[in-house]
Amino acid sequence: MDRAGTDAARDALRAFGVERGEITPLAGGLSQGTWKVRSADRAYVLRRHDDPRHPPAHVVSELVWLDALGDPPTLPTPVPVRRKNGDLAPVIEPGSGGRPPTLWTLLRWVDGETLGRLPNEHEAGLIGSLLAALHGRAKRWSPPPGFVRPVYDRAHFAAATRELLLRIGDRLGERPRLAIDAAARRSADTLEQLDHDPAEGGLIHADLHGDLHGDLHGGNVVYRGEPRRAGAIDFARCGFGCWALDVAMAQHYLTDDLSDPLLDAYLAAFPLSPDARRALPRLRFLAAVENLAILAAVPDEAEFVVSELAPLATRAERLGR
Repeated sequence: MDRAGTDAARDALRAFGVERGEITPLAGGLSQGTWKVRSADRAYVLRRHDDPRHPPAHVVSELVWLDALGDPPTLPTPVPVRRKNGDLAPVIEPGSGGRPPTLWTLLRWVDGETLGRLPNEHEAGLIGSLLAALHGRAKRWSPPPGFVRPVYDRAHFAAATRELLLRIGDRLGERPRLAIDAAARRSADTLEQLDHDPAEGGLIHADLHGDLHGDLHGGNVVYRGEPRRAGAIDFARCGFGCWALDVAMAQHYLTDDLSDPLLDAYLAAFPLSPDARRALPRLRFLAAVENLAILAAVPDEAEFVVSELAPLATRAERLGR
């Protein structure tokens, strides 16, 4: 962070009532800066929101959901810090020279460790238990008026499919391209059928996973305590969708032998309908397409994306049988 950025960060911290603190950059997501802040008595995560796809209403709504999760604080999730005036709202840094305003938020640090590897079966099960607990809280919670978050529906995944196929250009032949497109359409049909039943979904995390390929970030799950439990540390993608889609998104980042322990632990605490369980393979395919569409926009990930196209096409053909 340059001098101007450091000054802006410290101005934001003061608005949250943190006068002094050591600021250390963290590996973050694609379009959001994150820093760990150590004050005399507490640790925080300071976030700079500069993605135009997430307007202030989205950011405020994320804070509202995190605040609800922290009351009572039974789950290891970040608790948002209110501004000194008591408002649950971001600090807004005015834009200039055509640049839009920058939003800053501050969350309490969630203690725990990331793995630096794929989870084992027990740890995968802990992710499933955490996801079930989040869904249980979401099912019992009613969003207040003005609550706005992304919707993970047919239109969302249709756009992701178009984006992926556009970005990969001629790196894939016509037959596998058609297979991927057809499988995505059929999978979106399945998702749409689930979305028609309000009981099948609600507010989902949409990004619960451990360590990912490469250095994009170290995952959104930390492990802590005895007995060991999992905590979620990043809710930037939370939005509305079906419960099974959230499970499939978490399974997407795991090998097949780890997907079952996650699902078993989840189902022990939160039910999925028979239709939702049958839909999981197709929903995992949609998760794979969306993930590659996101990575395809990152130049450093081009080689990885290309390496995943043939396996994705094989999965598409298998789903079509």
